[in-house]
Amino acid sequence: MSKVISKLVLVTLLLVTALPVQALPFQSKTKFIGMTKTVHRGEPCSVTVQTLPNSLCQITVQKPNGTPSRHPNLGEKRADAAGTVNWQWQMVEDAQPGDRLVTVQCIDNNNRETIVSKKMRVIK
Repeated sequence: MSKVISKLVLVTLLLVTALPVQALPFQSKTKFIGMTKTVHRGEPCSVTVQTLPNSLCQITVQKPNGTPSRHPNLGEKRADAAGTVNWQWQMVEDAQPGDRLVTVQCIDNNNRETIVSKKMRVIK
């Protein structure tokens, strides 16, 4: 039985290494390069991502109760020529303390989508 498994592993490795790079699954080209991880109520916060140039990106900041934040600065943005996108906004004075899930979704010129998420903590 172990010889069969060993042969199967070997054949799988040979097949995978023989594939051209383009045939491999698409890997995320979007990553966080700057983010306010902890913010006091009423203070400014920001998120910056690096992605492919000219990608169209949107950000969602999910409150602890599950609803998305509706701040006007959290709109859709297009990455610059270097692939950088930045959002800045003011955390409201009466923000509920706790973690918020920050999710950025980007779609590049080839309609490939990448999604990245991180937590931001609001404290009193």
